[in-house]
Amino acid sequence: MNNLFYFNITYKCNNKCKDCCSHNTRDKNKRTVSVDDIKVIDDKFKCTESDVWVISGGEPTVADNFDEIINYCLSKSKHIILYTNGRNLHKINAECFERIIVPLYGTESGHNDYVGSSMAYSETVNALTNIIERNPDKIELKLLINDLTAMKDLLQNDDWQILKKNNRFSISRVIKPNVEIDSNVLLFTENLIMELLSEDKTVKFYDLPFCKFSEKFQNNILDNYDCSLNSKYRIICGSQFGKYTVFGFNKRADYYIDCSTCNKSIFCTKIMQRYYCPVLTTKKCWIGTE
Repeated sequence: MNNLFYFNITYKCNNKCKDCCSHNTRDKNKRTVSVDDIKVIDDKFKCTESDVWVISGGEPTVADNFDEIINYCLSKSKHIILYTNGRNLHKINAECFERIIVPLYGTESGHNDYVGSSMAYSETVNALTNIIERNPDKIELKLLINDLTAMKDLLQNDDWQILKKNNRFSISRVIKPNVEIDSNVLLFTENLIMELLSEDKTVKFYDLPFCKFSEKFQNNILDNYDCSLNSKYRIICGSQFGKYTVFGFNKRADYYIDCSTCNKSIFCTKIMQRYYCPVLTTKKCWIGTE
């Protein structure tokens, strides 16, 4: 089994998102991960060229040792994935990364309002445009649908015609505890997924309860589900001082009280807890990594 390592290398960030999922970022935690911390995990799990390294934050590109960490990871494997808000993409070499995951919350006004910066949207979209034009498989564009109006407006915007040239998408929401999901969000998500699939995109979705989608949509996914393609990675979340947590595969989601007995709950994966999610193409569905 191959390893997939997650490292939040810093909790510093150049955005101030309304619902930031990292309490460490909100609390201005100054903890950073060093190359020595990564080496401890490397030594423990005997890393190979097939292993995947996922670099996140906070905003990882503002870490003082960002280049040092990336160079170390590249010395071990070419499978490097970067989570970033996209504002500093113009400053880094995108070719160092197998995949770059970038979130968008809607149109310029909606995105900037959510992340707390008047420059965030233009910086992110300009950088995305340049990369997508060169390589439409490099970016995984993560569409966050907490503000449904802002996301609908984005899909009617000229920028979307450029962004839609990208080949990889994920659709999610920022979960708010004890807030029931809006049926309009599910319907929008369902329609958007099917539209992207019709254009031969690869689509992921998560943080959405599968049982709340329409029966037609559920059956479409289940009819194409191929468990033989499921991820074989062991997920290892590393942190400072060589600490780590190992996640097993195929854990059920727990949105509702009866999820433990639902045979579909694997499609509801909560990323913050398990790091797996459904991956969809026109002909196949499997459980892969986020």
